[in-house]
Amino acid sequence: MKKIVLALFVVFGVVSCQEDPRMEVTPLSISFTQQGGTENISVSSNVTWTATVTGNGFSVSPASGTGDAVLSLKADAATSPDDQTGTLTIKSETLSATVTISQGAKNTLIVTGNNTIDAAGGAYTVTLQYNTTYQVEIAPTATAWIQYTGTKGLSSATLAFQVAANNGSERTGVITVKDAAGIAATQTITLTQKENPLRTALLGLYNALDGANWTASKKTNWNSEEPIETWGGVTIENGKLTKLNLSGFGLKGDLPALVSSFTDLTSLNLGSNPNLTGPLPNEIGNLINLDALMAVTTGLEGPLPASMGNLSKLTNLQLNNNNITGTLPAEWAGMTALKSFGMFNTKISGPLPEAIFTGWKHIGSILLNNNPNLSGPLPEGLGTMTTDNSIFNIHMYECNFTGGIPASWGNIPQVSKQLRVYGNKLTQPVPAAVQNHPSWTSDKWDSYKLNTDIHYIRTQQNNVFLDLAATE
Repeated sequence: MKKIVLALFVVFGVVSCQEDPRMEVTPLSISFTQQGGTENISVSSNVTWTATVTGNGFSVSPASGTGDAVLSLKADAATSPDDQTGTLTIKSETLSATVTISQGAKNTLIVTGNNTIDAAGGAYTVTLQYNTTYQVEIAPTATAWIQYTGTKGLSSATLAFQVAANNGSERTGVITVKDAAGIAATQTITLTQKENPLRTALLGLYNALDGANWTASKKTNWNSEEPIETWGGVTIENGKLTKLNLSGFGLKGDLPALVSSFTDLTSLNLGSNPNLTGPLPNEIGNLINLDALMAVTTGLEGPLPASMGNLSKLTNLQLNNNNITGTLPAEWAGMTALKSFGMFNTKISGPLPEAIFTGWKHIGSILLNNNPNLSGPLPEGLGTMTTDNSIFNIHMYECNFTGGIPASWGNIPQVSKQLRVYGNKLTQPVPAAVQNHPSWTSDKWDSYKLNTDIHYIRTQQNNVFLDLAATE
């Protein structure tokens, strides 16, 4: 009987000691900073379990076990500008526990934009994408010409700057956008501003015409970083090159076509440069705003460009004392604003184009004296000219015109006070119509023939003294 009781006790004792499956996990949520790190997860269990994790940059160790354990949950440093989430799942055959994982976004600054701007300067913006507070810094060497003017937007910002006009060579400035927390990668903008195109062209002229050897007292600041408006002979108005006075600079070589790029010029003076050679470039006709073009006492040569007929605003053209050859182009009649025209002591040839006598309606002086290649008859067209000028002086003395003074010249505008054709090869008597011109009184005709201060018509070459035609 005793043996039976003992057996029943053993069986009962075994059954009463077996536990139910259990699993407790703490904590059930973990939050990482953007720097990442490691957090411990406590598992209290009496069963065999496995651990799996989801989400970018998260991992767990160990991945399996039996009974109680401490799991190490690791998060790598954030790489995304967005918050990240994941889960850690610990499970057995019948039990399961889930831990939610979150991680803050990486501090991010992304700057995009065109880093090259024109020399004229002005407003300049770049786009900034960000998820953190930031600060903008401009390199000390560039603060004189780049100013930060503000930001717009919330999670996407437009960084606005004001860039000053560049009157010097190409320049660069560094703008830095920093994460105030010092975490996000610093963004650097290297802003490149182009050289002022006027400076580029002026330096091209400087190099083409031997600028290194120009007269020192004339070429102040040329080929320097000083603003071009401080360069000798350069006048800048409202950012435009309006006057270029290179008189007496010591220019040497052929005048390059790039001078035509100065399309805002109203005055160009190339005078007193005997080593300035070659012809006026055809492109000079592009300087349509010119009011005055002066190239007196130079070495200019070759034919005259017909394109100068495009200079409809030109009032003063002086090309005296040089080696220019060829004839005056008929297209020059397009210089409809011309008031003063000088081309004495050159090598130009005739005939003079009739078109200029009808096209120049504001002319005040035509100075063509001392041109030995001007020959043949004097132009009839002078007698058809009209002008609204208050004076009209004609100098065609010391040339080689032949024949006589055209009778049509009696109709030359009455404002004419000077008619000088002495020193030619004229042989015919002075026409009565010219003698009767109201601007030329009898004392101009009858004085001693060698007194050229008064006698502007009758004294010719080879001691020829013109007769006066009979008058009514």
